[in-house]
Amino acid sequence: MASSTRSTSWEVSRRVLSNISAYIDQNYCRVYVPNYQYLGEGLSYTTLYFKEKSDCANMIKGLRDYYAGNFNEICTLSYKASGIVRMVARWDGYEILSSCGTYSAADFTRKKRDELHPTDILVALLLSAPTYLALELLGGGKEG
Repeated sequence: MASSTRSTSWEVSRRVLSNISAYIDQNYCRVYVPNYQYLGEGLSYTTLYFKEKSDCANMIKGLRDYYAGNFNEICTLSYKASGIVRMVARWDGYEILSSCGTYSAADFTRKKRDELHPTDILVALLLSAPTYLALELLGGGKEG
């Protein structure tokens, strides 16, 4: 009896999982949003689902306007970030006609936003003593 119930549960699960994509496609619209914050390999977009098609159209219009208006600033981050934005825009059905100019291998290296600044060190030094004291007080100085 347990074996029969188990196989039925797996069958139901399999059917649900195999039909979920079609259900989502029939009942929701999809918008891709670029994610170039980390500039690493892997997922470079976020997928948003909306029940109303007009919400998708409004979101895509907003994305198109934003990225067209801020593309030069994105280019200052890196050539790769701009490529992610252009790729995801095509998935959403629009083109970004701006370009960053010529590609340089240096564009794939660290940018100024990744550099350590003297202020960062100062903040770390100022916070280290209070953090240590707070941890000592909370932990009571106990080992283990």
